Amino acid sequence: MARFALTGTVAVYMALVAFGNITDFGTNQEFVRHVLAMDTTFQDEDLMWRAVESRTLQDIAYVAIIVWETATALVLLAASWLWVPVLRRRTPPGRALRAGSLGLVMVLLLFGLGFMAIGGEWFAMWQSDAWNGLDAAARNVLLAGVALVVLHLPDGAHPVSFTHLPAPETGRKLVCRLLLGKKKKKKTPTICIHRPTHTQHRPVLERLAAGVDRAGDRRAVGVRVFVAQELVQLGR
Repeated sequence: MARFALTGTVAVYMALVAFGNITDFGTNQEFVRHVLAMDTTFQDEDLMWRAVESRTLQDIAYVAIIVWETATALVLLAASWLWVPVLRRRTPPGRALRAGSLGLVMVLLLFGLGFMAIGGEWFAMWQSDAWNGLDAAARNVLLAGVALVVLHLPDGAHPVSFTHLPAPETGRKLVCRLLLGKKKKKKTPTICIHRPTHTQHRPVLERLAAGVDRAGDRRAVGVRVFVAQELVQLGR
């Protein structure tokens, strides 16, 4: 739930940032122009050669920022949508994790690399009292960083070990997920495998279940085989 909430929060935030820059184009356009022109810094001759004074280049940079913000918002919104079936225990979290990680890394690149490194250091934004966005950028980097860490924390409620099992009949690999749950102080191995799309693959599942039954804990109450919804492509 925390991963979904943080991903959704950053997604809505980035969507509002992009929407604000599109509908109120002029406000932050002036910000980007002043930062790139370096006209409110200390005017140090050793630094002023870095200034970009062309209005065309300044506006291109501003439009590129808006495009990046919009793409980031779309990726994070898609990741938030992918978390919904995960919370309902219908799909594994792999796709949601990948999409969320991509979106959060895009946030870090925008505000960490773009605003703090390039804007703050290369264009000396830290020297400006009037056009200084370092504090806001730092907050965004912190939010995205915390969300990224939480996203990749191990799920303590469902300890999972993944083993790729060959399936010659399908030309693919089945993903087997072994969950050890406690019931009356006894461990019950639980297998989650991806559903083949044809009945000819049923023997693969039966051999898998039989193999786990033989290798499982003799004290186990039983082996429960759950069939998930999709196959994982070979090499994924």
